[in-house]
Amino acid sequence: MPYASGRVIHDADAHIMEVPGFLEEHLEAKYRAQVTDAVLFPDDRRRGLHRLRPEAHKTGANNTIDFDESQIMLRKNWDALGSYAKQDRPRCLDLLGFSSQLMFTTALLNFSSVLEGKGDVDLIYAVARAHTRHMVDFCSVDKRLLPTGYVPLVDFERTAKAARQAVELGVKALVIPSRCPDNHSPSHIGFDPLWAAAQEAGLPIVFHVGGGGKLLEDAYFVNGLPPVPDFHGGDDNFKSIDYMAIAYPPMKALTALIVDRVLDRFPRLKFGVIEQGASWVPGWMRNMDSAHTAFYKNEERLQKMSLKPSEFVARQVRVTPYPHEDAGWIIANSGDEVCLFSSDYTTLLTERTGAVLKITTNRPEVLNAQSRILLVELDDAFQRAVDDDAVRVIILAGAGKHFSAGHDLGSPQEMADQKKTPLEPGFKGEYRRLWERFFENTMRWRDLPKPTIAQVQGYCIMGGMMIASACDIIIASEDAQFADRAVKWGGAHVQYFSMPWDFGPRKTKEYLFTGDFISAAQAEKAGLVNRVVAREKLEDETMALAQRIAERDPYALKLAKASVNQTQDAQGWRQAMENAFKNYMLTIPHRIEMGTYGPKAREKAPKDRFGILNKKS
Repeated sequence: MPYASGRVIHDADAHIMEVPGFLEEHLEAKYRAQVTDAVLFPDDRRRGLHRLRPEAHKTGANNTIDFDESQIMLRKNWDALGSYAKQDRPRCLDLLGFSSQLMFTTALLNFSSVLEGKGDVDLIYAVARAHTRHMVDFCSVDKRLLPTGYVPLVDFERTAKAARQAVELGVKALVIPSRCPDNHSPSHIGFDPLWAAAQEAGLPIVFHVGGGGKLLEDAYFVNGLPPVPDFHGGDDNFKSIDYMAIAYPPMKALTALIVDRVLDRFPRLKFGVIEQGASWVPGWMRNMDSAHTAFYKNEERLQKMSLKPSEFVARQVRVTPYPHEDAGWIIANSGDEVCLFSSDYTTLLTERTGAVLKITTNRPEVLNAQSRILLVELDDAFQRAVDDDAVRVIILAGAGKHFSAGHDLGSPQEMADQKKTPLEPGFKGEYRRLWERFFENTMRWRDLPKPTIAQVQGYCIMGGMMIASACDIIIASEDAQFADRAVKWGGAHVQYFSMPWDFGPRKTKEYLFTGDFISAAQAEKAGLVNRVVAREKLEDETMALAQRIAERDPYALKLAKASVNQTQDAQGWRQAMENAFKNYMLTIPHRIEMGTYGPKAREKAPKDRFGILNKKS
C-alpha cells in the first residue's frame, strides 16, 4: 500500500543526492578542471552517506530488489531509495504514492550562488547548462519526475538564452537565485525576456533555499560560547541564528519584482519559494502594503500598480511552510492560496518507527484544540494507518505541554475556516455537525482494527478526553489532568460519553456534578488510564509499549480488540452512547438561553479558556 493514497499529492520539493562524478558528462570539457568533485564535495560532504555505497555508485546497481518497503519514509539523504540512482526513483514514487515530484539538485544549489559572486561569466552559464542537462537526464526515467532548470541573473542576453534552452530541454520550472546580482536588480527590465519565456511556456519561477548567498556575517557566530551543532547534529548546515535569515533573500527579491511591476506586467507568471518557510509571509505582505501607502504619493511605479502588493502575492506567489510552522496561522493571515505543502497535513505530524505510527496533533499555541481541519486530517491519518500493512500500532499524542484542551471554539484559524465552510443553519444543521464531527468520528476511531495508544500529558479535557478514551490504551504523565466540565456551563457531558464505562457510575456522577479535574493517579486507580509515568519518560515508555505490541500477530490483535469491543456492545455500550448523545443535544437550547453556547459563547470562550488554562499550567 503506498504511503499516500486516496488523494492526489504533488511533491513540491524533491531532491537528487548527487554523488562524485555526476556532472562530468554534462559539463563542457574545457570547464571540468575548474568544477571538480573536490570542489562540489568538500570534506564535510565527503563524510556523507554516499561514501557507504561506492560500488553502487560506479555500477548503477538497482537497489529496489532488496529494499525494505517499510523504510520508505525513514531512509534519508543518500540512504533513501532513488536518491542518487535514477533507475530506482520510479519505485520510490510507487511506494510514496505521489503523482509527481518537482526535482531539485542538492550539490549545485549553494555552489551556483557562490559562483555568481566570483565574476567568471562563461563558467557561471556553463555550470547552469550542465545543471539543467543533469536534471533533465535524471528525470527522463519517469514522467512523474519534473526537472528544474537553473538560470543565472548575471548577464541579460545569456539569461534569456539559458531560459530558452531550458524550456526546449523540457524543464518544468526555472530556478533563479534569490541572491541579488552584483550590478543590477533581479527586477531589471533587461530580464523581461526571461519572464516572457516562462509565462509563455507556463513554467513557474522558483527560489530554493541555498540560492540566497551568504545569509549572515561570520562574526555572528563568534560569541565567546561553545560551538553548537546544526539541526542535523553536524556543523555544515543551518543553526538557529542563520535560520532566522533564510527568508531574507527571497523576501527582498520578490519585493523588488512586485514593486517594479514584474508581476503586474506578467500576470500569468507564478513564483515559488521552496524550503524557506512561510511564517514570514503574513508580516511581509502587510509591510509591503504599508510601504505602498507610505510612498504612493511620490513613486509613479506604485501609482501604476493594478493591485496592492499583497494581492499580487495572493495571485502569483506560493511558499512551502516548514513542518514545525503553524500552517493554520499562516493561512489565516495570508490567505488560502499562498501555501504549498511539503507535508501532507497542516495540523498534524506523523512519524513511523518500525511498525508503529505516531500521530501528533500540532496546535500547541491553542493547547491542541480540535478544529474542523484537525479532525478531518486526523480521520485521514487514522485511515491511512489502517490501510498501511506496515503499521501495526498507532500512537496518538499532542505537541507541547498539553494533550488537548478540547474542541476549538473560535481560534482565528477555526473562525476563518467557518467563513469558508459555513455551517448548515438551524438545529438540524447543528445536530448534523455535532453528530458527524464529534460523535461519529470518535465512534469510528474506537473501532479501528489496529491497537491505538493515547500518549497523554497536561490537560486532557472535554473533547481531548473523548479522543483519548476512544483509544485502546492510555499512558499518562504524572501531570496529566482529565475533566468533563459540561455541567458547569449548563450541559450534561461531551458528545462521546464513555465515562460510565471508564470510571463506573458513581465516580462518573461525582466528576460530572463537581466538574473537578481528575489527576493521573486518580484516573489510573479508576481504570481510565493504564499506567502513569514521569513526564520525561512518557514518550519512551509509550513507544516501548507500542513496539512490544507491534511484535504480536496483527490478525490476532485485530480479533482480540474486536472481541473486547463487541463484549461492551453486547452489554449495551453502543445504545447507551447514542442515548447519551441525544441527551447532550437536549441541553443545547438551555445553554443558548444561558449564553454558554452559540456564536457569542464561541467568540469569548477561547480567550477565557485558553488564558485560564495557560495561567494554571
